[in-house]
Amino acid sequence: PSASTPREEGSCCGISAQKWTVAKLVLTVTMGGLLLGYDTAVISAALIGMRARKDPFHGLEDDGLSNFQQAWLVTGASTGAIAGACLSGWLSDRLGRRCNLMISAVIFLVASIVMFFAPDYETLLCGRLAVGLAVGCCCMVVPVYIAETAPANLRGSLVTVNTVMIVFGQVVSALVNCPLARVVGGWRYMLGLGVFPALVMIVGLLFLPESPRWLVQKGRSEEALQVLHSLREELDETYTVQDEIQAIRQQLMESQDDGWSCQKLSQILSDVRIRSALAVGCVLHLAQQISGINTMMCYSANILQSGNGSADEENPLDPNAIEAICLSAVTATANLIGNLLAMCFAERCGRRVLMLGSLSGACVSLFVLGFAFHTPRVNELVVVASMMTFLLSYGCGLAPMPWTVNAEIYPLYARSICVSIATGVNWTMNVIVSLTFLYLGENMSTYRWKDDLPMEDREKEIKNHPDGVFLLYSVLTALCGIWLWFKMPETQGLTLEETIDQFDSQNPVLRQNAADGGSAEVVGCSNVAATPVPSSAPRVASAVGS
Repeated sequence: PSASTPREEGSCCGISAQKWTVAKLVLTVTMGGLLLGYDTAVISAALIGMRARKDPFHGLEDDGLSNFQQAWLVTGASTGAIAGACLSGWLSDRLGRRCNLMISAVIFLVASIVMFFAPDYETLLCGRLAVGLAVGCCCMVVPVYIAETAPANLRGSLVTVNTVMIVFGQVVSALVNCPLARVVGGWRYMLGLGVFPALVMIVGLLFLPESPRWLVQKGRSEEALQVLHSLREELDETYTVQDEIQAIRQQLMESQDDGWSCQKLSQILSDVRIRSALAVGCVLHLAQQISGINTMMCYSANILQSGNGSADEENPLDPNAIEAICLSAVTATANLIGNLLAMCFAERCGRRVLMLGSLSGACVSLFVLGFAFHTPRVNELVVVASMMTFLLSYGCGLAPMPWTVNAEIYPLYARSICVSIATGVNWTMNVIVSLTFLYLGENMSTYRWKDDLPMEDREKEIKNHPDGVFLLYSVLTALCGIWLWFKMPETQGLTLEETIDQFDSQNPVLRQNAADGGSAEVVGCSNVAATPVPSSAPRVASAVGS
């Protein structure tokens, strides 16, 4: 087809063939996000089922599960994800984004089957590690694949679809957990149901194209041109796919890409703009995890058990515990609503406004939750409301923006490495937070220092009043928000080739914004998505230091 002629064939219901192709692409690859969300939330109820020591396959829970074993079942996936995040950058550069996603989906499928039939704790832990490996790959590759194929004016919203699917997976998990919690050995079905979205992802990927930017990087420009023709609507002569191909080629020529090597890493880190971008990307992921989101999802049922005073190891599946599992569906729904709002406003309000607003709401919610657990008689309604407010705030910015921003702020030659590093930071913090939550919940409880309680009653009160750990998360979240206020730029509406210029400290607009201590445009939301401008005169909405 002609470079300046729109392709109208194949339109359906007034929607062009290109939009249908983009929609199918996004929905297929975000199955990886759904699997991540499902796996993150399902372990919460599965742990309670395992502690019930009722299993038709026998053997796994005969000796019960200690806090340490439970923590490793939660963090096993996170540990595997660290390895997946580190490997996925290299694999996606060598084999391509699509092939990497196919490998991840197959691992998801096999790991779900292994967990379902696990005869002992060690096999189950291996299944969790394998799931984590696939999760780490998907977390890095899915946002990059979507960002590299999506039109610039829709990139933020489409990348946010992945986080919406993550949260949708958490809601599905919570809805599945509630009836299965009453089934003997139901935790096996909870963990095994991941095979179905994995199969959908495998079949869908067979019909998707490779990333056009990866194809250009590998010298396959003709294929990249065909892919872009299938994904782009050329509405006028101000844009053609050849222009986009030429911009990608120009950036590759300037980067002198030489593959993965220490020399390339040194080249990347020697660029002050990329160093600044990587610092922002890593702190975004640090903030996401240090807010304690993994504890809210993986231990949500445990937290709600503390709220209703049923944190009882002797009878973990009493009616109050079942109620806690079902209430986790309500709290997960709040997270889904927040992500849907972020998807709607990512191209109106911008990334910076959503992120800083989300951090503020999460900080306040965590403080209220900590205070609620500090009171002698814990109000379950306040606990649930605080968790829902936190997850709503988290979903509006903390959930999608780290992935969205990291997928768009690096130049093409550095994108895989930098996103891989930032994703590694995310999962490293995920492991640390997950491993320490049960320990900190008990040892930072202010009830540990109440000498007027008998020792037996004090231990029970400590389990039901994990106040200190949430106050700690609140303080750490506030510190991340203050740093990002001064360092995070706005990338709304810019092409992937223009975003790195937002980190140029020599830009006079950036220097003025830095002197003002932030952005002059962070208040309010624009009703019109920004129009990309030449990289020589980028529009900015915040300050970034080097």
